[in-house]
Amino acid sequence: RPGNTLVGYASLEEVRASVGKRLGVNQSSLGLIDDQDERALARIEEDAEIADRAYQQFRRQQTELGGVVTFEDKQELRRRLAELSNRLDAYLAQEYGVDPAKERNFAKWRSSHEPFHWFVEFYGIMKERGFDVIIGNPPYVEYGSVRSQYTVKGYCTESCGNLYAFTWERCLRLSRATSGRVGMIVPVAAVCTSGYAPLQRL
Repeated sequence: RPGNTLVGYASLEEVRASVGKRLGVNQSSLGLIDDQDERALARIEEDAEIADRAYQQFRRQQTELGGVVTFEDKQELRRRLAELSNRLDAYLAQEYGVDPAKERNFAKWRSSHEPFHWFVEFYGIMKERGFDVIIGNPPYVEYGSVRSQYTVKGYCTESCGNLYAFTWERCLRLSRATSGRVGMIVPVAAVCTSGYAPLQRL
């Protein structure tokens, strides 16, 4: 499932925080009132649950019900996931100052940022508070070298200036808070230099 690990919503709570932040800063530019946002958020959660049920049924068909999966089954699952991802992309774009109604700007933003919504792609897992285990080899890339292509928002490790710090933080958000385990290959600087104090605190 391709996309940018660092850009996108990990949970419904993140969606709520994004909408709430925009309402607090500039409600008039959003053009929505609180009740409308609540209905939209309820629809997002409902659509995610429906997509998750479709995915679970898809898996059961493959593993328990004789392995018969039709082309229509695959298309329906893809349609539901795509519809929900598109809705979340529109919310997230507004956080980046991009109006989804301006199709060219919206398409350009989606192409450069490639948002990946963990809340959608792994709904069942994120609904249960995250992954039990995450193993990875994050990119050792200075943020400054990719900032012209895409930006990240909401990371307390942003001052570290390296994508591996952001990836490590993201993985901590994606894992179960009390019982999840994260194993990452990281450079020594991550644990022994003052510039990475925000990451060390995490």
